[in-house]
Amino acid sequence: MKKILIVLAIVLVLGTGAYFGYRAYGTKSKAPEYKTETVTRGSIIAQVIATGTVNPVTLVPVGSQISGTIKTLYADFNSVVRKGQVIA
Repeated sequence: MKKILIVLAIVLVLGTGAYFGYRAYGTKSKAPEYKTETVTRGSIIAQVIATGTVNPVTLVPVGSQISGTIKTLYADFNSVVRKGQVIA
């Protein structure tokens, strides 16, 4: 009698685990729902305001290891520079 109860308990635990495993991983998730609208002009009805400092995601230090006298400087401290632009 004791063995039968142990076997029934094991079958019950495994069956419950299989049921919840199927519910969590076995069912297909439905596709996301999208809402489409035609483009119209209108007033801004929401405004987002935030306080604090803006920090860059990636900060890249730029420098050189060349020594000598700079004849002309084309960019100042904190100037926006583009790829290929002559700085000094």
